Amino acid sequence: MKVKIEYLEKYIKGAIIDADLFSEMELASLKGREYIDIPEEKLKEMERLRIEQLEKEMALYDCCALNNKGIALEKDGKSDLAVIEYEKNIAAGYPAHHSFKRLMVIYRKAKEYDKELRVIRRALEVFPLDKEYLGRLGKLNEIISKLKTAK
Repeated sequence: MKVKIEYLEKYIKGAIIDADLFSEMELASLKGREYIDIPEEKLKEMERLRIEQLEKEMALYDCCALNNKGIALEKDGKSDLAVIEYEKNIAAGYPAHHSFKRLMVIYRKAKEYDKELRVIRRALEVFPLDKEYLGRLGKLNEIISKLKTAK
């Protein structure tokens, strides 16, 4: 399939184009050619990878926006509103630690151990076997156990 070199430039970002194809594009450009031949299946696969990458970039952008909003709300003393933003983030499951860590701290300070436990379990779904979350789970289980024996 003949494809315009200019069209293929969008695949350079994120290294979707392999080195051989990139070299072929560069060589064709140097020779003044505007088109190169690419198998249709390869072009479809590159488009699939490009869309996948764009989705990941959007998820990262959304994650950062929610974290930044939560941070700003906490700085303004509005932890209750920050919790809402952080909860949105952990529900989305993007593998970033900030929202999980802030929620654990906020819930621990408020002695809302059931909510902290839920956050830790969710963190372990996203980050299986993470030592920090496993350690936090152990400490929380000790606190809950002491509270139950104190009753």
